[in-house]
Amino acid sequence: MKKYRRIILILFAFFVLCFPPFSVFATTDNVAYVQAAKQPVLNYSSKALLKGDTFKLKLKYVKTSVSFSSQNKKVATVSPSGLVKAKSAGTAIITATCKGKIYRCKVTVSDTVDLIVFAGQSNMTGRGSAKAAPKLIDGAGYESKTVTDNGKLYTLKEPFGLNQDRGSLDDSGLRTGSLVTSFVNAYYTKTKTPVVAVSATIAGSGCVSWSEIHYKEVAARVKQAEKALKKRGIKIDNCYMVYMQGENDGFAKTSQKFYKKKLITMFNRVKKSCNVEKCLLIRIGKYTKDPDLYDDIVKAQTDVCKTNKNFVLVSTKAAALKKSYYQADGIHLTQRGLNILGKEAGLNAASYKLTGTEPSLKDAKYGNTYKPQN
Repeated sequence: MKKYRRIILILFAFFVLCFPPFSVFATTDNVAYVQAAKQPVLNYSSKALLKGDTFKLKLKYVKTSVSFSSQNKKVATVSPSGLVKAKSAGTAIITATCKGKIYRCKVTVSDTVDLIVFAGQSNMTGRGSAKAAPKLIDGAGYESKTVTDNGKLYTLKEPFGLNQDRGSLDDSGLRTGSLVTSFVNAYYTKTKTPVVAVSATIAGSGCVSWSEIHYKEVAARVKQAEKALKKRGIKIDNCYMVYMQGENDGFAKTSQKFYKKKLITMFNRVKKSCNVEKCLLIRIGKYTKDPDLYDDIVKAQTDVCKTNKNFVLVSTKAAALKKSYYQADGIHLTQRGLNILGKEAGLNAASYKLTGTEPSLKDAKYGNTYKPQN
């Protein structure tokens, strides 16, 4: 009898090891796994566009047919497959209907922009990191690719100006992340005017080459962008040049008087050659290994903005960006520094556009407040 008990125990142990307890008795009544179905949703609830732009609207998580319609076809149309096209300035509600339910996307169309050419040397080119740049606000900015696509517009993204190398302005392989997205976000937040940005930079450049050579390519790119915008029926409200340059002149020990003369000459030639209205100047900072090296250039830039109506100082912040996490090598700013610089410059540029008055700035270099002579 004991022998049979031992055999039964061995068989029971084997059964328990091979089959988890109660598994043979488990049913959907006592073990339930419920997965919630995903609810239908549009891939966009709102979208900002320029006249002529298109995007695809989709109703996700549905397998049945969807019908699309526009409540204002003069502003935006939509195809049976959900392709939305911006026709004119205004607002349109695009609806998607499925099984009697209606889903809506608000489309805002602009037909007016500010054209801004970003010019200068390596800190304007941007030696930061595209991944650390801020996310672009929907509808805030576009890049006019004057070199590779004859002025065709693309949604702005970092690294800004990639492959836009031609003639004297050639920074091939050096663009890794700039201040432009940060500038555009800040500018758009205040003005609500989309920016079409044009890249025009060259590393290691001095004031002489800008006044004698580079200005020609700047003007050519502005005119090319203007032509492309006109072809699309997009109007330009303001046209500005945002300029950051001078580090090379600091190393060359260029005098204050000479730099100022060449800076004015450069912009006068740009303005004469195209429709750029003002030079919005981002003042350079400090060379961290020799904090006084750029003093004459900083003084020249400050004085030009105080005394010449064509120049508006929009940032003095670079002088405050001395911490290691803002400095890549003592000359070039990290993306963290570029983001701060771009934001200040964008806000002050927006203020100038809206008021026509040059901003007063807290001046980290001189420990006072910069007050323009308006």
